[in-house]
Amino acid sequence: MARPDFVFLDAGGTLIHTPRLDQLIARACAQQGEWIEQEVLGGALKRALDRMHPPRPTSLDLDAYRRWWWQFVHLALGEAGFRGDPECVAWHLWEEYRSGRWLRLFPDTIEALERFASAGCRLGVLSNWDDTLEAFLIQLGIREYFECVISSYVARVEKPDPEIFAYALRLVGVEAARACHIGDDLVFDYLGALAAGVRPVLVDYAGKLAEAAPSVECPIVRTLSEAAHLILTEMV
Repeated sequence: MARPDFVFLDAGGTLIHTPRLDQLIARACAQQGEWIEQEVLGGALKRALDRMHPPRPTSLDLDAYRRWWWQFVHLALGEAGFRGDPECVAWHLWEEYRSGRWLRLFPDTIEALERFASAGCRLGVLSNWDDTLEAFLIQLGIREYFECVISSYVARVEKPDPEIFAYALRLVGVEAARACHIGDDLVFDYLGALAAGVRPVLVDYAGKLAEAAPSVECPIVRTLSEAAHLILTEMV
Protein backbone atom coordinates (compact mmCIF):
# COMPACT_ATOMS: atom_id res chain seq x y z
CA MET A 1 0.00 0.00 0.00
CA ALA A 2 1.53 3.31 -1.11
CA ARG A 3 2.39 6.03 1.34
CA PRO A 4 -0.29 8.77 1.26
CA ASP A 5 0.36 12.16 -0.29
CA PHE A 6 -1.55 13.89 2.50
CA VAL A 7 -2.46 12.97 6.08
CA PHE A 8 -5.47 14.52 7.79
CA LEU A 9 -5.72 14.33 11.58
CA ASP A 10 -8.73 14.62 13.83
CA ALA A 11 -8.33 17.02 16.78
CA GLY A 12 -10.05 15.83 19.97
CA GLY A 13 -8.95 12.34 21.01
CA THR A 14 -6.22 12.22 18.36
CA LEU A 15 -4.05 15.33 18.69
CA ILE A 16 -5.66 16.82 21.78
CA HIS A 17 -6.61 15.23 25.07
CA THR A 18 -9.91 16.51 26.43
CA PRO A 19 -10.90 15.85 30.07
CA ARG A 20 -13.97 13.82 30.92
CA LEU A 21 -17.20 15.78 31.11
CA ASP A 22 -18.05 14.47 34.57
CA GLN A 23 -14.69 15.70 35.85
CA LEU A 24 -15.21 19.16 34.39
CA ILE A 25 -18.70 19.51 35.85
CA ALA A 26 -17.65 18.10 39.23
CA ARG A 27 -14.85 20.67 39.39
CA ALA A 28 -17.22 23.50 38.49
CA CYS A 29 -19.69 22.39 41.17
CA ALA A 30 -16.90 22.21 43.75
CA GLN A 31 -15.97 25.80 42.93
CA GLN A 32 -19.56 26.68 43.85
CA GLY A 33 -19.01 25.00 47.21
CA GLU A 34 -20.73 21.68 46.56
CA TRP A 35 -19.02 18.35 45.84
CA ILE A 36 -20.90 15.72 43.85
CA GLU A 37 -19.64 12.15 43.79
CA GLN A 38 -18.39 11.10 40.36
CA GLU A 39 -20.66 8.04 40.28
CA VAL A 40 -23.72 10.18 41.04
CA LEU A 41 -22.75 12.76 38.45
CA GLY A 42 -22.03 10.12 35.80
CA GLY A 43 -25.54 8.69 36.14
CA ALA A 44 -27.05 12.18 36.10
CA LEU A 45 -25.22 13.08 32.88
CA LYS A 46 -26.48 9.93 31.17
CA ARG A 47 -30.09 10.59 32.20
CA ALA A 48 -29.81 14.21 31.08
CA LEU A 49 -28.43 13.18 27.68
CA ASP A 50 -31.31 10.73 27.27
CA ARG A 51 -33.75 13.59 27.78
CA MET A 52 -32.07 15.99 25.36
CA HIS A 53 -33.51 16.75 21.92
CA PRO A 54 -31.55 16.75 19.71
CA PRO A 55 -29.32 14.23 21.53
CA ARG A 56 -26.10 15.75 20.19
CA PRO A 57 -25.34 19.42 19.52
CA THR A 58 -24.08 20.55 16.14
CA SER A 59 -20.84 22.46 15.70
CA LEU A 60 -22.36 24.44 12.81
CA ASP A 61 -24.61 26.75 14.85
CA LEU A 62 -22.91 28.29 17.90
CA ASP A 63 -26.09 29.83 19.28
CA ALA A 64 -27.92 26.52 19.04
CA TYR A 65 -25.00 24.75 20.67
CA ARG A 66 -24.89 27.23 23.54
CA ARG A 67 -28.65 26.84 24.13
CA TRP A 68 -28.26 23.05 24.08
CA TRP A 69 -25.40 23.27 26.58
CA TRP A 70 -27.39 25.46 28.96
CA GLN A 71 -30.32 23.06 28.90
CA PHE A 72 -28.05 20.04 29.35
CA VAL A 73 -26.18 21.48 32.36
CA HIS A 74 -29.44 22.47 34.06
CA LEU A 75 -30.93 19.00 33.49
CA ALA A 76 -27.78 17.19 34.62
CA LEU A 77 -27.38 19.23 37.81
CA GLY A 78 -31.05 18.73 38.59
CA GLU A 79 -30.65 14.97 38.15
CA ALA A 80 -27.60 15.05 40.44
CA GLY A 81 -29.43 16.95 43.17
CA PHE A 82 -27.19 20.02 42.94
CA ARG A 83 -28.41 22.66 45.41
CA GLY A 84 -26.40 25.60 44.08
CA ASP A 85 -27.01 27.92 41.14
CA PRO A 86 -26.86 25.92 37.86
CA GLU A 87 -26.58 29.18 35.90
CA CYS A 88 -23.21 29.93 37.51
CA VAL A 89 -21.97 26.44 36.69
CA ALA A 90 -23.17 26.69 33.08
CA TRP A 91 -21.47 30.07 32.60
CA HIS A 92 -18.24 28.88 34.17
CA LEU A 93 -18.09 25.77 32.00
CA TRP A 94 -18.93 27.71 28.84
CA GLU A 95 -16.19 30.25 29.51
CA GLU A 96 -13.70 27.45 30.25
CA TYR A 97 -14.66 25.67 27.03
CA ARG A 98 -14.29 28.81 24.91
CA SER A 99 -10.93 29.63 26.51
CA GLY A 100 -9.37 26.23 25.76
CA ARG A 101 -7.70 26.17 29.19
CA TRP A 102 -8.80 22.58 29.75
CA LEU A 103 -7.18 21.25 26.57
CA ARG A 104 -3.87 19.38 26.62
CA LEU A 105 -1.75 17.63 24.02
CA PHE A 106 -1.21 13.92 24.36
CA PRO A 107 2.31 13.12 25.65
CA ASP A 108 3.49 12.01 22.20
CA THR A 109 1.68 14.56 20.00
CA ILE A 110 4.76 16.69 19.34
CA GLU A 111 6.95 13.64 18.81
CA ALA A 112 4.55 12.28 16.19
CA LEU A 113 4.19 15.62 14.41
CA GLU A 114 7.96 16.06 14.34
CA ARG A 115 8.31 12.65 12.78
CA PHE A 116 5.82 13.51 10.07
CA ALA A 117 7.53 16.86 9.48
CA SER A 118 10.98 15.28 9.24
CA ALA A 119 9.66 12.92 6.58
CA GLY A 120 8.25 15.83 4.57
CA CYS A 121 4.69 14.60 5.04
CA ARG A 122 1.91 17.08 4.22
CA LEU A 123 -0.48 17.41 7.17
CA GLY A 124 -3.85 18.98 7.88
CA VAL A 125 -6.40 19.00 10.68
CA LEU A 126 -9.93 17.83 9.84
CA SER A 127 -12.28 17.86 12.81
CA ASN A 128 -15.84 18.32 13.98
CA TRP A 129 -15.17 21.55 15.88
CA ASP A 130 -16.49 25.08 16.14
CA ASP A 131 -14.84 28.43 15.41
CA THR A 132 -12.16 27.98 18.10
CA LEU A 133 -10.13 25.20 16.45
CA GLU A 134 -7.39 27.23 14.79
CA ALA A 135 -6.96 29.47 17.83
CA PHE A 136 -6.63 26.42 20.10
CA LEU A 137 -4.00 24.85 17.85
CA ILE A 138 -2.02 28.10 18.06
CA GLN A 139 -2.52 28.17 21.83
CA LEU A 140 -1.23 24.60 22.11
CA GLY A 141 1.79 25.40 19.94
CA ILE A 142 1.13 23.02 17.03
CA ARG A 143 -0.51 25.16 14.32
CA GLU A 144 2.74 25.43 12.35
CA TYR A 145 2.75 21.72 11.56
CA PHE A 146 -0.38 21.92 9.41
CA GLU A 147 -0.90 23.08 5.86
CA CYS A 148 -4.60 23.58 6.56
CA VAL A 149 -7.05 23.54 9.48
CA ILE A 150 -10.57 22.50 8.55
CA SER A 151 -13.34 22.48 11.12
CA SER A 152 -16.90 21.41 10.46
CA TYR A 153 -17.88 24.98 11.40
CA VAL A 154 -15.82 26.30 8.47
CA ALA A 155 -16.77 23.54 6.02
CA ARG A 156 -20.46 23.77 7.06
CA VAL A 157 -20.73 19.98 7.21
CA GLU A 158 -19.78 17.43 9.87
CA LYS A 159 -18.09 14.04 9.78
CA PRO A 160 -19.07 11.31 8.97
CA ASP A 161 -20.61 13.06 5.94
CA PRO A 162 -18.15 12.35 3.09
CA GLU A 163 -18.65 15.92 1.84
CA ILE A 164 -16.36 17.32 4.56
CA PHE A 165 -13.61 14.98 3.34
CA ALA A 166 -14.31 16.03 -0.26
CA TYR A 167 -14.08 19.68 0.84
CA ALA A 168 -10.69 19.02 2.45
CA LEU A 169 -9.38 17.09 -0.55
CA ARG A 170 -10.36 19.89 -2.94
CA LEU A 171 -8.62 22.41 -0.71
CA VAL A 172 -5.29 20.55 -0.73
CA GLY A 173 -5.55 19.20 -4.30
CA VAL A 174 -5.19 15.52 -3.43
CA GLU A 175 -7.21 12.54 -4.65
CA ALA A 176 -9.09 10.55 -2.01
CA ALA A 177 -7.15 7.35 -2.68
CA ARG A 178 -3.89 9.22 -2.01
CA ALA A 179 -5.00 10.58 1.39
CA CYS A 180 -5.12 9.13 4.89
CA HIS A 181 -7.17 10.21 7.89
CA ILE A 182 -6.14 9.56 11.50
CA GLY A 183 -8.95 9.67 14.04
CA ASP A 184 -10.32 8.03 17.16
CA ASP A 185 -14.01 7.47 16.42
CA LEU A 186 -15.55 4.49 14.62
CA VAL A 187 -18.40 6.49 13.11
CA PHE A 188 -17.03 9.98 12.48
CA ASP A 189 -13.48 9.03 11.51
CA TYR A 190 -13.52 5.42 10.32
CA LEU A 191 -16.87 5.22 8.50
CA GLY A 192 -16.62 8.82 7.35
CA ALA A 193 -13.22 8.30 5.76
CA LEU A 194 -14.29 5.01 4.15
CA ALA A 195 -17.36 6.64 2.62
CA ALA A 196 -15.14 9.34 1.14
CA GLY A 197 -12.59 6.86 -0.26
CA VAL A 198 -9.91 8.03 2.18
CA ARG A 199 -7.77 5.47 4.01
CA PRO A 200 -8.50 5.51 7.76
CA VAL A 201 -6.20 4.83 10.70
CA LEU A 202 -7.67 4.73 14.21
CA VAL A 203 -5.84 5.85 17.35
CA ASP A 204 -7.10 4.24 20.54
CA TYR A 205 -5.49 6.07 23.48
CA ALA A 206 -8.32 5.01 25.80
CA GLY A 207 -8.22 1.36 24.76
CA LYS A 208 -11.93 1.35 23.92
CA LEU A 209 -11.78 0.11 20.32
CA ALA A 210 -10.32 -3.34 20.97
CA GLU A 211 -13.74 -5.03 20.98
CA ALA A 212 -14.57 -3.51 17.61
CA ALA A 213 -11.27 -4.55 16.02
CA PRO A 214 -12.59 -7.68 14.22
CA SER A 215 -15.17 -5.60 12.34
CA VAL A 216 -12.83 -2.73 11.48
CA GLU A 217 -10.85 -3.08 8.29
CA CYS A 218 -8.16 -0.54 9.08
CA PRO A 219 -5.17 -0.30 11.42
CA ILE A 220 -5.92 0.43 15.08
CA VAL A 221 -2.94 1.73 17.08
CA ARG A 222 -2.65 2.93 20.65
CA THR A 223 -0.86 6.27 20.09
CA LEU A 224 -0.31 8.94 17.46
CA SER A 225 3.38 8.03 17.39
CA GLU A 226 2.42 4.50 16.40
CA ALA A 227 0.20 5.90 13.66
CA ALA A 228 3.10 7.97 12.34
CA HIS A 229 5.37 4.93 12.35
CA LEU A 230 2.75 2.88 10.50
CA ILE A 231 2.14 5.49 7.82
CA LEU A 232 5.78 6.40 7.24
CA THR A 233 7.29 2.93 7.32
CA GLU A 234 4.59 0.47 6.27
CA MET A 235 2.61 2.53 3.76
CA VAL A 236 5.45 2.76 1.25
